[in-house]
Amino acid sequence: MIFALLGAFGCANQQLRFSTLRQTSTLPDVQQKQVIENFARLAANTGNLPFYALATGGAVTVLDSGTTGFSVVAVHKAFPSWNIAALTGSRSITENWSLQPENNPDRLKAMRAAYLTVLNPSSVEPKDAQLLSAVIQGDPSYALRQGWVCTGGRWDVPFHAWLVAHCESTYAWVMPENAAEFSRFVLLMLHLETVAPGGGAGGRAASLAPSEFGSPAFSSSPFAPRLFDQPTGVNSGLFFVPRPGGR
Repeated sequence: MIFALLGAFGCANQQLRFSTLRQTSTLPDVQQKQVIENFARLAANTGNLPFYALATGGAVTVLDSGTTGFSVVAVHKAFPSWNIAALTGSRSITENWSLQPENNPDRLKAMRAAYLTVLNPSSVEPKDAQLLSAVIQGDPSYALRQGWVCTGGRWDVPFHAWLVAHCESTYAWVMPENAAEFSRFVLLMLHLETVAPGGGAGGRAASLAPSEFGSPAFSSSPFAPRLFDQPTGVNSGLFFVPRPGGR
């Protein structure tokens, strides 16, 4: 009985491996879903604000539990009675992502400019376009072009569309042949979210980025540092005040 219980739950490591891979595979789906939803929001109204949440961590927990019982009642000069309880077991699986929503106005402006550049370039505000251009100039592979995102009503969406989202009665979709262009745009959103904030004159600073040949190269970020941009290891509640006279 005990060996059966151990054998039933001995594959917990296999379940953990399977659940971890399954959860990891959902991360690209989350990133892509955010982008196509934003395309629909801004296609419905160019004044809408995009959103983006970065997955900063994740956890998978597999918990097995099982119970059984065995008892013997012996009476003098009589056969003993045996009582074996039923074998019961349970398994609980918990998967979660830790998300950090974007609240930096400069980054959101650059993201909004990127979406509108693809949908309707004439509606991009010049200052927002400058923020976006400063990032793209550091890596020309993120250069944007139009025509690969389609918008319209519900009945305009082709049956074989690759990704579809809607905001009220406005739909946005991407066809399978434009999947690579869409993925490149998703990487641009991730780059806008994670590029190091600037500093110094003009809000710009050099940040390390891998070059074409694998050696470090410098790229500048137009995003000014914000209170929430400081490293997680910094204790924002701890301040050092110098003594009068420098002692």
